[in-house]
Amino acid sequence: MRVSRTARYALLVVAHLASDPCPHSAERLSSEAGVPASYIPKVVAPLLRSGVLDSQRGFGGGYILVADPHRLTAQDVIEAIDGPGRSMDLRDATGGAVDRVIEAAVDQARSSLAGWSIARLAAILQENDNHY
Repeated sequence: MRVSRTARYALLVVAHLASDPCPHSAERLSSEAGVPASYIPKVVAPLLRSGVLDSQRGFGGGYILVADPHRLTAQDVIEAIDGPGRSMDLRDATGGAVDRVIEAAVDQARSSLAGWSIARLAAILQENDNHY
């Protein structure tokens, strides 16, 4: 299973917005969530399209989390960035026993990620003084 760097950064951004619900500029998100400024547009665009985030224009505007952080899961965020199923590369799969074992392991990983709410991730990050 492969989770892209952009998806990892998206988890940080979404968790940060869950813990601080006021609008955040791209610069503020970069600084406070620990995400390189060059990744912010790559992170927020698919999250806006998928309805996880919204943006507010004007003075005091920025990005806000509109999805319920108690219902939104790590798997939801990863799929918003990487797409459903793209985190598993079975191009060389033959359908044999080894592939079935790998597929089962990836399914377990996806299930585990689906069990992690963004609210839970945000709480853990806050407990660790936002050491991402």
